[in-house]
Amino acid sequence: MERIALIEVLDFEGRYQHAVPVSHWPVTVGRALDCDVVLHDPHVAAHHLTLELAGGDAGPPAGLHVVAGRTRNGVRVTAHRHSQRLAAGERAPLPAGAVCHIGRGALRVRLAGDAVADEELLDHPDGQLQTLLTVLACAVLALWLTAQHWLQNEPGAAWDKYLPPLLGTAVGVVTWAALCGLASKIFQRHFRFAPHLRVLLVFLLVSLAADLILVLAAYAFSLPLLSHIRGWVEITLLAALLSAHVGLLQPGNDRTVRICFAALCVAVLGINGALSWRHHQRLFDEQFAAGLPPPAVRLVPVRPVDAFLAEVRAARGTLEKRAQEDDDSDTSDAED
Repeated sequence: MERIALIEVLDFEGRYQHAVPVSHWPVTVGRALDCDVVLHDPHVAAHHLTLELAGGDAGPPAGLHVVAGRTRNGVRVTAHRHSQRLAAGERAPLPAGAVCHIGRGALRVRLAGDAVADEELLDHPDGQLQTLLTVLACAVLALWLTAQHWLQNEPGAAWDKYLPPLLGTAVGVVTWAALCGLASKIFQRHFRFAPHLRVLLVFLLVSLAADLILVLAAYAFSLPLLSHIRGWVEITLLAALLSAHVGLLQPGNDRTVRICFAALCVAVLGINGALSWRHHQRLFDEQFAAGLPPPAVRLVPVRPVDAFLAEVRAARGTLEKRAQEDDDSDTSDAED
């Protein structure tokens, strides 16, 4: 008998389980043994749904419809990021590539005339270029951290002053990537260490570069706000890092993952700003620019000393008021 379609049975994560050839329409799906496709799922009704062609067996692909049977859980049809829920007795067209969610699983119908998707590449081991770039990123990160500690340590500091922070960073990076690789093993059945390592390295390098650029720009253009927002930039980059990791774990839900982490980032920034305003009457934790680069970096004229002193005198009353409020708060806490 000619095969006119194929029904693919998927599990709750959308992974292929098995396929049922179709040689006639309509096709019934449920737990009853007289169904054409029998599912062993307690959340599926005896006759859960029917797949039929409006024009008969020879109808075009556009004529394929799904009809919900006598079910309390209904049927959810997903196609092109749009979802439609069907109650018992309702029907809806089933576009090519659409998925019918029933019970804890799902069905996908492939008609004989449907185009076959392109072959997907296997997860081959990293090529030479990717390996070289990963090693280069590790070397740049190590040199950057070494330079940072060299600036922070006293001149002539022994080499053992640099070893703990560098080893600690290396252990942290490897541990983070390994944990993400274990998550890949759980969700995708593959231990993917290298992709997560590259994501983390990019985050660390971008974070260090953004911090340095903001400090230099704040000093060069006399814009302390650029230094103040470094904490917010760090939170945004962290949200992007987590979004990239989750995107590797769930590659089919990139848009949803990005929206969720963007909303989470906005919420965290809002809470951070509100707490800072409550405690310090400003949006950012940092009050003054943290860095003091070499004078050659500065691109705007230096402000006159008299203008600076005038601003300080103008702020004296506000600072004394805040100091008095802090003293009163400390006194009340001590009495309690």
